[in-house]
Amino acid sequence: MLSWARAILAVDPNAQFGADAIRSIHNQEYPGITVHENVGDAPTHGYMVSLPDYEQVQSYSRLTPRDIRDYITKHQDVLEQPGNFYGGWEEDDPQGRPRWYHDVSRNIEDPWEAAEAAQGGHQKAVYDLNTNEVRNTPEFLHDQIAKGGSHG
Repeated sequence: MLSWARAILAVDPNAQFGADAIRSIHNQEYPGITVHENVGDAPTHGYMVSLPDYEQVQSYSRLTPRDIRDYITKHQDVLEQPGNFYGGWEEDDPQGRPRWYHDVSRNIEDPWEAAEAAQGGHQKAVYDLNTNEVRNTPEFLHDQIAKGGSHG
């Protein structure tokens, strides 16, 4: 079992991992976090693409370390796979209420592969680690086609 899994699965609902995660989330201009084993081990380049069927949404104002722990516990098997990360970010819903989005994300180095994965998984956006920007999937895919299309 990975070290984060041991920390998250601890009986203490305020495990150090969860506390570190919450602190990291609130210390950023754009509240969000990407974690594999430890807070701070997120990739620094490439593109983060959410895997389909793992998104869970809740009120941002009620986010606690236990919420993160519970999500990670529920999806432990897929999160332990190499290249998969817990991803979470704050975004307003259509009514303007701040929401926290939990998901399982994969880091993809190649922009064309990232665009294809996002499109195939019906993802609204891709997070570009190279520029620290959220990229709308249709526009991101269009940009890759304009740059010369498929890599393979």
